[in-house]
Amino acid sequence: MEGPVSQGPSFIRPTVRSTWLSLKRFLRSPWTITGELLGVALVGVLSTVVPQATDLAATGRLRADHPVLHRLLETLWLDRVLHGPPFLVLLAVATGSLTLVLVELTGRARREWPTPTAEAVIRRAQYQEAFTVAARLEAREVVEVRSRFGLLGAPLFHAGLLLVVLAGVLRAVLGVDAVVQVHEGELLPAGPDAFPHQTGGPLAGPFGLRASLSIGQLQAGLHETGGLAALALPVTVGSGPAEDRLLINTPLDLGPNRLYLSAETGPAAFLVIEAPGERRQEVLFMSTVGEGAEVSTGAGPLLLRLSTPWSGLSQRPAGLTYRALSAGVLAGVGRLGLGETAQLPGGVRLTLVDLRRWVELRGRRDPSVELALGGFALAIAGAAAMFLVTRVETAVRVEPLAGGSRVTVALRAQRFAPLHADAFQALVAQWRSRPPQEEPPT
Repeated sequence: MEGPVSQGPSFIRPTVRSTWLSLKRFLRSPWTITGELLGVALVGVLSTVVPQATDLAATGRLRADHPVLHRLLETLWLDRVLHGPPFLVLLAVATGSLTLVLVELTGRARREWPTPTAEAVIRRAQYQEAFTVAARLEAREVVEVRSRFGLLGAPLFHAGLLLVVLAGVLRAVLGVDAVVQVHEGELLPAGPDAFPHQTGGPLAGPFGLRASLSIGQLQAGLHETGGLAALALPVTVGSGPAEDRLLINTPLDLGPNRLYLSAETGPAAFLVIEAPGERRQEVLFMSTVGEGAEVSTGAGPLLLRLSTPWSGLSQRPAGLTYRALSAGVLAGVGRLGLGETAQLPGGVRLTLVDLRRWVELRGRRDPSVELALGGFALAIAGAAAMFLVTRVETAVRVEPLAGGSRVTVALRAQRFAPLHADAFQALVAQWRSRPPQEEPPT
């Protein structure tokens, strides 16, 4: 004879239930929600203050000036804060809190959606008045609900916030950012190898263009003071004859990828360096005025420091200035014009072939854009319903009396009750002055 089927230890279900209740209390705690808001604000501040990995200029300066701080920021994921584990944990907690709030608000709206009884309106009304009239009326209850859609405001608002948070999760896991510096006339090949600097989520594939990109001549508009007014870069995708223009804040859509033009620009020096037993061509991307760049000659300890007064926006200069350092000691200083060759210590020859502009292109693949836009739209609709549409319930109860009738009038507003005081007084006045033969208002 078979015995009863074992249901497992009796302590399992109470333990699971207590764990769920503890988790629910944690996610719904005001302290947790406040921490989530502060965490999101902190992430926004960090992504602005701390140079991110795709900001090559700022990251390079930080690495050179503060190497220990740079390594610490890398260890804590602060140089790629939108893809790091701390941000994902924050989004996971926020998702749990918003889901619980949305479930509660949806249940409340579902319970309050049906037309209530007159007793329920009178019991919860902010405004209520009972009086007698001389007319003897039939016993009845009249209940009216206006602007019922106002109940959906809070659920819609929190549903929109939840979609925005889920979009953040999608961005952190599947999004990828890339950056590359290119010079005028360069052909950027297809594939991810063209973008050596990339940061992305744990499930994001590498960023790469599906077709090559031909870089045209940078077009810069300047203010009278010399400051940058506009920047445009003509590009050609693949072998097509059509030419597109990249503008700052106007990306180029290339399938699932987007390409942005950064305001970072400067001079690119095309050099030929000849040393005993070696000859090589090099394109040196220099920073703007005063910072210059360094290049190794391959001839022992000889190092070149190059600079030019050209910012990459004004008219192209005739050449650049070089300083040769041998074992840290100044070995030569001079100016090199276009097409000219300088003879340096150690049998090194340096030829300046050309000077062009370089620009920075930023690539992004972000599958969360549509979801985030939908969440913002839903949140705006919910906020509008919350503050512009208010559910108002009115109830009138008529009870016959000897020689007259007793009338009870009540009004309950979902919010902003003081704004409905005049409407309540108008309803009371309507019932006080109603003739006996008139049908009750609806």
